[in-house]
Amino acid sequence: MQRRIKWQLLLLQLAAACASAPSSHDPTAFRDNAVGAQSDRRQFRAVRSAELIATEETNAGDAIAKIRPDFLRGRSIVGFQPSEVAVYVDDVYLGDVSVLRLIPLNPIIEIRFESSSEAFARFGLMCHCNGGAIFVTTRKR
Repeated sequence: MQRRIKWQLLLLQLAAACASAPSSHDPTAFRDNAVGAQSDRRQFRAVRSAELIATEETNAGDAIAKIRPDFLRGRSIVGFQPSEVAVYVDDVYLGDVSVLRLIPLNPIIEIRFESSSEAFARFGLMCHCNGGAIFVTTRKR
């Protein structure tokens, strides 16, 4: 498991090094501003690359700790049981929030938090997301 995580992080760093300049068309941008409160809630739970870069931090962990520290705290759906927040990069599980410090900001398009119930609905019972999940979306070549 540790070897798999190391390989995934190595590939992520390699992709960051090879990433080209951002395009003027961002396919993940919110397309419909008329959605109202649901759109506002989604925007609060999502952090875009411009906001991350504005923190002047070098990695995702430090940037999120600065602008959305609540993303890093687990929210269990099972009473008072302590739980960790899972981190997924491009829908691949990497580990707990400590791996965010290994992810450079350059390739990131968006970081989004989802509750444990949303994450379980997305990945099923094998999800490592009892405290919720952080989804990092990166630029793909």
